[in-house]
Amino acid sequence: MEIRSPKTPLEWELYYDLRYRVLRQPWNQLKGSERDEYEDEAAHFAVFQDQLSSRPLADLYEILRQRVLGSDSDFAGAKADLDGVFQKLERSDLKAAMTEIAQKMANNEASPADIARYRELGEKLAKG
Repeated sequence: MEIRSPKTPLEWELYYDLRYRVLRQPWNQLKGSERDEYEDEAAHFAVFQDQLSSRPLADLYEILRQRVLGSDSDFAGAKADLDGVFQKLERSDLKAAMTEIAQKMANNEASPADIARYRELGEKLAKG
């Protein structure tokens, strides 16, 4: 987990969506009221997870669906956001597979194929 400013268009969308749902929606305020004239001057911070859980993934899907179907963003922007999500999921899967093999290695249960696979996953993860 890390605390930082949103970086990608998708992170900014999620950031403002959360602000709306927590700070404005409970008081029946309009969508868009979570932003004001000081946004460009303000410091923005949020907690970002390394790994997407099923609930945030559902939220990401809904936001992407709205952006594409609602013409809130052009196709290229929505595609870039979706590509970022898939890259993050792929990295998460690589890390999970490496962790599983590392546990085998720690228990002296790893086969030569496991060790080769661990190296292969590490190289793929390093390439980003």
